[in-house]
Amino acid sequence: MNAERALSKLGAAALRYAEHGWHVFPLRPRDKKPLLGGGAGFLAATADLAQVRAWWTEHPNANVGLWPGQSGLAVVDLDGPVGAQNAIALGLFSQPTLACVTGREDGGRHLYFRRPDFALSNCDIGDKIDVRCDGGYVVLPPSVHPSGAVYRWEGAFEDLSDIPPIALAAMRAAQGRIDRGESQVTGAPRREARDVAFQEAIDEGGRNNALTRYAGRLLAKGLAEDETLQLVAAVNTAHCKPPLPQSEVNALVANIATREIRKRTTATGTTLALVDEPEALPAFSDMAAEQIARARSLLDRDVRLAPRWAWSDLDRLVGAMMPGDLLVVGSLMGNGKSTILMSQMDAFAKAAIPTLYVPLEVDPAICRLRWAAWKLELDVKHAIRQEWERLPEGAREMIDCTLAEQEQNAYVNFVADKRLTLGGVVAWCRRAKDDYGARVVMLDHLHRLDYGLDAASRRVNVTEVVRRLKDAARELGIVLIAAAQLNRSSDPIDAYTAPVLARLKESAGIAEEADVVLMLSRRLKGELPDKWQSRLHAGSISELDLAEPGTMVVTCRKHRLDDSALNRAVLLSVENGKLRQRAPSWRIHD
Repeated sequence: MNAERALSKLGAAALRYAEHGWHVFPLRPRDKKPLLGGGAGFLAATADLAQVRAWWTEHPNANVGLWPGQSGLAVVDLDGPVGAQNAIALGLFSQPTLACVTGREDGGRHLYFRRPDFALSNCDIGDKIDVRCDGGYVVLPPSVHPSGAVYRWEGAFEDLSDIPPIALAAMRAAQGRIDRGESQVTGAPRREARDVAFQEAIDEGGRNNALTRYAGRLLAKGLAEDETLQLVAAVNTAHCKPPLPQSEVNALVANIATREIRKRTTATGTTLALVDEPEALPAFSDMAAEQIARARSLLDRDVRLAPRWAWSDLDRLVGAMMPGDLLVVGSLMGNGKSTILMSQMDAFAKAAIPTLYVPLEVDPAICRLRWAAWKLELDVKHAIRQEWERLPEGAREMIDCTLAEQEQNAYVNFVADKRLTLGGVVAWCRRAKDDYGARVVMLDHLHRLDYGLDAASRRVNVTEVVRRLKDAARELGIVLIAAAQLNRSSDPIDAYTAPVLARLKESAGIAEEADVVLMLSRRLKGELPDKWQSRLHAGSISELDLAEPGTMVVTCRKHRLDDSALNRAVLLSVENGKLRQRAPSWRIHD
């Protein structure tokens, strides 16, 4: 009991389900996607109390997923009023059973039944009526829906009933279609899977070996675990005499999937993707024609309309921002990432360039207050703390007027979500592009995205996320500017050294995909205090005592189109959070 009390509310619920014999696994917080890395998914679900406790000790905010089939359950998912209405004809409300109210705004509901005595894959048995049993999973209370709603139970565990006859017949029919190869699984792996012939019955002594080889072949071809489970279950039903119990088939596929993932995982944590060769490749002449047409369209673009950097020296060094570009601004904490993004964002607003700002560290309302105080050259911290006595008279009224101007100026919008996955960012980019023609998206900052996986896979995940963000920028024709964190150094004057690319956290993927990487640092005073190193170590002076006041160094560490820009820098003046031109470009020698 003490261990259970130490767990979060979600963890304690997961433990109770496991004690009841249900097979559970962690999902991402406020999400329906599996949290575990390496592609384990729902096949990692377990009723082992120690494993469940370990998962939710490490991830206390993880939602709770259930593998129904392995838990002796079948779950019918009713999507909204349409699903509920169609469920009546199937007799799904003819007898009471355990139910769960989901987080759907239109009133989704899960109905829990005892699983049937045959393999039951993911299938639909009516409009807006889906079944989850052996080949899928559901979300359990008290998980939190992405909308913020909390899943909740209706009824008790002992209310479980058998599947009503009409619905059971519909499930048999749906499973029969799957067994005949009429499932929704598509693509080359599925076609090859159907080519595997089991012409003769598999006798009792050969069932495990035959199904293990079959599962291994499917997984090695890159078929997803849930699809593999459906196919193996179908072969078991059709060819094994007698069929293995479905729980044994589930365990067999789970074990093979785990083994296959381990085979494909490198020492650095990378899971190698297995992708079939394309069925057909285009002719070289067609590719050349398409590429030349695109090249000509690039020449037709009016670069005079391209977004520019707000400071002339930096603009001359780096050049215009073209649609599809990914620009990364790297900095240690406190060295000016948000300052340069806010200043550039204001420049976009003045130039009437539609911009979306994605603040993942700071509440968007605070961002708007910062922007208002910044424009008025007021001390931001005093404004946010409402220390009006420390600000000029009428400061509150001036900020109110500036906020009203922000409302009227629709060129800059702030995303409200502070926990965003890659999919969430791309969705907001599309929304901004469609709704008000956004040309620039500013992400503050890249490492605050919800990557969802364990720490060992984080580097790989960041690389993949950056690649997909770059793809989204190309597809939507937008400029993406992303701030990024740096790895810290033990050097006491680290903040005053222009960082190299390798200092970026998870630097490989970021550096490879970015078109331009700018690094921010401070500048040392021309004359340092006597014995500054020993005094710094002793704590008699601080790092700030070494800094040239109000100076930001912006160094170009990567430029895809212009090698002459590399390792050159500009100086900007920082005054009350505002950046201004400082001095001509100068060269940094590594």
